[in-house]
Amino acid sequence: MQSIFDESLMISFQKVVEESVLEIFNGNGMTEFQKSLREGTNSICRTIQKRVMELIDSKLVQDHSLRKGWVIERRNDPKNILSPFGEVKYERTYFQNKKTGRYAYLADKLVCYTPHQSLDTLLEADVLEEAMDKSYRKAGMSVQKQHREPKYQARQCLILSANSSLKR
Repeated sequence: MQSIFDESLMISFQKVVEESVLEIFNGNGMTEFQKSLREGTNSICRTIQKRVMELIDSKLVQDHSLRKGWVIERRNDPKNILSPFGEVKYERTYFQNKKTGRYAYLADKLVCYTPHQSLDTLLEADVLEEAMDKSYRKAGMSVQKQHREPKYQARQCLILSANSSLKR
């Protein structure tokens, strides 16, 4: 795990915090502090995710027992995936199964990335949840206007409606 978390990450984190605090002292307020901190920590998270993916790939290349029947076809193929932290770019190895003839990026398979996937599953879920929440709010407002019910009753109607449609 040392190759994932090292002194450079600690220094990066310290720099992010210092630069973020400077936003306040430069008169930019808490919002700019928070934006700076979020972007800085997201950058560190992207670095960690890249390192994790490349460590997994490296282990698969080095340890034949982890990839029984698979041989290296190509090395250092680039992959970009949009994660909750932003775009993560890493390199991986393309393997071929000698028995079946199939090809695969085993590091991607190990973390459940599908071929050609460019949007991380967690980010996809976050986007879907946000879209559903916005749709529920719009629907709730519509119900509220139509029936002139208090806001909480409209929300209850919406929840009941959503639950019944999910059960179908």
